[in-house]
Amino acid sequence: MATKLVAARTAVAAGIECILTHGAKPNKELMTVFRVASDNIQFAVSKMTWRRRWMLGLETRGVIKLDKGAADAIRKKKSLFAAGIIQVTGSFHRDDCVSLVDGETGEEIARALVNLRDFEVKKIMGHRSSEYAELLGCVVAPEVAYRENIILTTGALAVFESEPEDSDQPSV
Repeated sequence: MATKLVAARTAVAAGIECILTHGAKPNKELMTVFRVASDNIQFAVSKMTWRRRWMLGLETRGVIKLDKGAADAIRKKKSLFAAGIIQVTGSFHRDDCVSLVDGETGEEIARALVNLRDFEVKKIMGHRSSEYAELLGCVVAPEVAYRENIILTTGALAVFESEPEDSDQPSV
C-alpha cells in the first residue's frame, strides 16, 4: 500500500488525478463517472505551479544537512542561511538542486536551488551572513537558497500544498 501511495503522490504532483480502489471489488460507477465510494481513495490534482513541479523532477546534486532551527525555518517556508547548516555532501554548482535534510531525523524535508557552489557553502556553514565576505573573499547573497527556490517534500500533503502563482506561466 505504501508504494501505491507514493505512486499516487507522484502522479498528482504531475497533474494527473488519481484514484486508488479495491481491485477485488471493482466499482462500475467509479470507472464511469469517477465518483468516490467509501472503499476508494481519491487524490485531487495539485495546484502546484509548473516551476515547483519542475523542481521536484530535478536530480539532486548534493545534500545539505540542517540543524533544528534551520529545519523548522524551512518548514515555515523561510530562506536558507548558512548559520543553520551542519553538513554538506556532494558536488554542486550555483542553481543546482540539492536535498535539504533534517539533521535530527535524516529525513529530506525540502529541495532547493542553491545560490552557491558546494565548496563555498562548506566554507560559510555555521556562520552568519555578515561573515560571508571575509570567509569567501567576495560578496555573495546572504541566503544559501531563497525561499522562492525551496519546495517542501516532507509529509503526505507537502507536495499538494497550494503555491502562489508564478507570473510568467499559468499553473497546471
